[in-house]
Amino acid sequence: RRRCCPPDEDFVLHSLLDMVQESVGGRGTLDARQLSDWIETRRRQIESGELSLLAHQIDVMGRKL
Repeated sequence: RRRCCPPDEDFVLHSLLDMVQESVGGRGTLDARQLSDWIETRRRQIESGELSLLAHQIDVMGRKL
């Protein structure tokens, strides 16, 4: 297994996949098999080091004219 990211990142990625599976899977808008295949592919990519997380926090402030 190639390690390019800290172990905490794996936890976050798996948690995000769990959230997608729970929220999208229960709606019936996607084929359950396709969603399951997609989730499992992403989990394999996490474990092999092929999938990583890049997150940015962007703060925006504006004023109504």
